[in-house]
Amino acid sequence: MLGELLYTIFYDHDPASLGVAILFCVTGSFLSVRMLRAYGQADGAQRRYRAWLLSIIAGGTIWTTHFIAVLGFRPELLTGHDQSLVALSLFIAIVAVLISVSAVSVLRGPVAPEAGGVLLGLGIAAMHYVGMAGFAIVCGFETAPGATVAAIALSCAGGALAFNRTLRRTRHSTLQGTAGLVLTVVLLHFTAMSALELDTTVAVPLPQGYFSAPGLVLPVALVMGLVLVLGLSSLQIDAISGSESVARLRKAARQDPLTGLANRTGFAEGLDAMRDPHGALVPFLLVTVDLDEFKQVNDTHGHAAGDELLRVAARCILDALPPGGLAARMGGDEFSLLVPGPRTEAEALEFGTLLVSRLNQPMRWEGAVIRCRASAGLVLCPAQGQEAPGLVAAAELALFDAKQRGGRRAQLYDAERARSLRDRRALGDDLARAFEAGELTLHYQPQFDLREKRITGFEALLRWTHPERGAVSPAVFVPLAEERGLIQPLGAWVLRTAAAEAAGWALPCRVAVNVAAPQFEGGGLVGTVREVLDDTGLPPDRLELEITETTVIDDLDSARRQVAELKRLGVLLAMDDYGTGYSALSTLLALPFDKIKFDRSFIQRMEDDTRMIGVLHSSVALGRHLGISVLAEGVETEAQADILSGLGCDEVQGFLLGRPMPAEEARRRFGLDGTAAGAWDDDRARDAAAPTRRSLAAGGG
Repeated sequence: MLGELLYTIFYDHDPASLGVAILFCVTGSFLSVRMLRAYGQADGAQRRYRAWLLSIIAGGTIWTTHFIAVLGFRPELLTGHDQSLVALSLFIAIVAVLISVSAVSVLRGPVAPEAGGVLLGLGIAAMHYVGMAGFAIVCGFETAPGATVAAIALSCAGGALAFNRTLRRTRHSTLQGTAGLVLTVVLLHFTAMSALELDTTVAVPLPQGYFSAPGLVLPVALVMGLVLVLGLSSLQIDAISGSESVARLRKAARQDPLTGLANRTGFAEGLDAMRDPHGALVPFLLVTVDLDEFKQVNDTHGHAAGDELLRVAARCILDALPPGGLAARMGGDEFSLLVPGPRTEAEALEFGTLLVSRLNQPMRWEGAVIRCRASAGLVLCPAQGQEAPGLVAAAELALFDAKQRGGRRAQLYDAERARSLRDRRALGDDLARAFEAGELTLHYQPQFDLREKRITGFEALLRWTHPERGAVSPAVFVPLAEERGLIQPLGAWVLRTAAAEAAGWALPCRVAVNVAAPQFEGGGLVGTVREVLDDTGLPPDRLELEITETTVIDDLDSARRQVAELKRLGVLLAMDDYGTGYSALSTLLALPFDKIKFDRSFIQRMEDDTRMIGVLHSSVALGRHLGISVLAEGVETEAQADILSGLGCDEVQGFLLGRPMPAEEARRRFGLDGTAAGAWDDDRARDAAAPTRRSLAAGGG
């Protein structure tokens, strides 16, 4: 059989026709395999379109290869063809490809590619034998059944191999798939043709209506041209689409979709490009911009307003940016700019001030006026270094400095200031760690009744002993807690710890806990207090919450509702730092306070400024008239205690009578553990102490 196959290839076919057939088969098979791979990656309407295009290209390749070879079969003999069967064979080839690729999609099993390939092999065989059914030659011939069966088997095996290599995505799947498809077509044709046994001694006329071989040249050429045009066009379209897709992906990878500015990646590339041929940075200004109060815009007007605000800010930034500059949105409401040209601090500040001014322009949104206020950090490069990460960090520190100075301004990077800010950030990190590690403690400062000379309660004060820095003042770490968003969890911890401690005292003393403004936000304070009282068993009238005027003044209505709920729970309320606010009397009348606490600044000035005595006298009288007790804190001398006693002040607190101390010491010294209580004059602490911030569980003295 092999000998017959070789004889058919080399002696029954014209070499020129054979070369053209094989060359076209390789070209068309390559185009078909590329299209088959693209079909496997497509979906939806594109997948259906590619299926039809693949069917035309692959079916046309198979059909054309066959008939080019047939045109070169025994050229010395006259041949003819039935035009209807020739056309039907082309249709079969196209439909066979369509059925085979559709089967792969429908089956989706582990052998789906091979099953589709077998169907393709059967279709190629059907195309061949239908076409050959309309083939006539002017001599007698017979067909060998064994070669026919072998041809069909080889066609199915070759089709399975071609689909396997193409769709299994091996390393060289395109080349391997092309080779498999070529072998399928070539082996089928030549094996099937080798089954023909010609008898040239018998003359047979061509059937009526058959056209001679030259008449087949035109349709074969047309199909060949169609296949090449469609195949090459699909390659070009895929190449263009691929280039455009890559360009779009590159652009998307470097561009912020909301504002159209560069994103973080694009900014990093732009920053790397700000160098001369020797790798040194060229002069430019690095600017980091952050929108102030952006969260409030989102919360008040919705995220759509926030998005529009970001777009407006982007347009303002682009308007201010000189030619050759780059603007990027780094995420959230933060932007960065690379501004070529400025060489002096004055020029840099001029640009930064102009930029912030433009960003302060109002924006209208659904009838409301929203201002896009901003702060900016400026770094002159390369004066502050050559490395990009260090320059970006410097700009962020300058921005942080601008916000620390009140915001809505442009601030140049200052190395000394930056060191201080870095130290502050490091301390903030340590504070977060200290809270999680349980390193914070509470100290308790006693409060005394002036008339009865007895202890009435303690103020719980938060203390932090840093493992390396030692004792850190609440005036330092409480603002850090506010910046880091630790106020809520810290406040809840202080409240729970103080209540649990007081619940175990043998004496029915009150415990006073400072409440900061963030604890009122969201209305969660009442729930926290209720939970703490339930868990610790502390009677509500032994818990006193100290509230400053600034804590409630921003949202007095919300504070009034929460205070009313707290009063229903039975806890006591004290106005802390009384007299230091800008409208203390109106706040005092608006909320049902049980106590007012004079700020230590009044007490310290009392002996030297007699006007303070008048203020204190009138305030004590006001408290008595309203049924509110008065406590003076910061009492450090006998003279101060005597004056306050004469004025009728109810309670005092200060270093004269007791400094803040650990819970164990407070229990021992004041009989809270059930032993004899410390009296008014016993073991007074007169230690001097620096004033502390009156905020979250801070203070003393």
